[in-house]
Amino acid sequence: MVETQAWRFPSFLQRWGVQNFQRADWVGGVYNDHPTKSLVEKSLSKLVESIKDNKDPNEIRWMQPFFEKASIHYDKDIWALRNYAMFLIKMGETDKAIGLYKDILLSLNDQAYAWHELAKLLQADEPKIAISMLCMAISKQPNEDFLGAIRLNLAALLINQQFLCEAKRELKTYENHRKTKDWKVSQDFNQLMASVSESKTLDYDKNYYRKNTELAESYIYRDIAWQDFLVFQAWTMTKNDKPDEMVVMSNLQDVEIVSKKRQFKVLKNTKINDVVRCKVYYDKAKSRYTAVLIEKSDTTYEDIIDNAMESIAVIDGVNQDKNYFTTTIARL
Repeated sequence: MVETQAWRFPSFLQRWGVQNFQRADWVGGVYNDHPTKSLVEKSLSKLVESIKDNKDPNEIRWMQPFFEKASIHYDKDIWALRNYAMFLIKMGETDKAIGLYKDILLSLNDQAYAWHELAKLLQADEPKIAISMLCMAISKQPNEDFLGAIRLNLAALLINQQFLCEAKRELKTYENHRKTKDWKVSQDFNQLMASVSESKTLDYDKNYYRKNTELAESYIYRDIAWQDFLVFQAWTMTKNDKPDEMVVMSNLQDVEIVSKKRQFKVLKNTKINDVVRCKVYYDKAKSRYTAVLIEKSDTTYEDIIDNAMESIAVIDGVNQDKNYFTTTIARL
């Protein structure tokens, strides 16, 4: 059931019955020291591929309990959640899919395609937020090869909002890159260009996309509370002969996060004992807290120390390379 025969798989699985999967079928294995997908995960991947062109929700409704059960069972696997969201889109359950994508983007916030997928779900009812998400997608993806569909989608939304010059800039950027690669332009491009042919073409501006990501950030992260964090460690990490400045921050309660300084603008000039405020979430797959937004804080070093949990710390050792010490901490 590969390649041209893949279309046969859903009907086979439906007749066989997904309830017949055994406990072992839900567990992945290891091959040559690398993890392998379980039989259930492989089956789900086949189903997702098969429903891409499906236009009748009634034909695939039987799959819903299977996708939902998998999203719960593989709660540390963001791809299981994304598969379920894509299934819900096909079923027309857009609101439920949007809710899942809010969680998906916490883990995939650096992936342009994930922002694009949510933008398409929001564009009918929330075009301005969708535009912001497409700007976010472009700011996240440095390789223009992967931005064609995103730029066309953004141009269409900008035209609907009467931002014709900005739309034409997207279309010209798309067209110029296709010419460079000797690729054909799509029919959608020709139709969109006809709508802005008389408009002025603006110069390309990377800052335009960064400036227009606030709505997207607010939409995804608005339910995460701001917390003050103290910068208490810093070192330079070298990988592939490329140095990266790293910092470790703590809310002096129960959360520590590690970040590259270049990842957030506000961190570039921070030093030990500076206080910043962050929005963080717990990444189940990586079993750690991750920062999604960081900005300046009005809280002083003295204030955050005064509100910290009291502890006794015993120094275990000193790391000379990274210039910090390790501790064992007992809470009082």
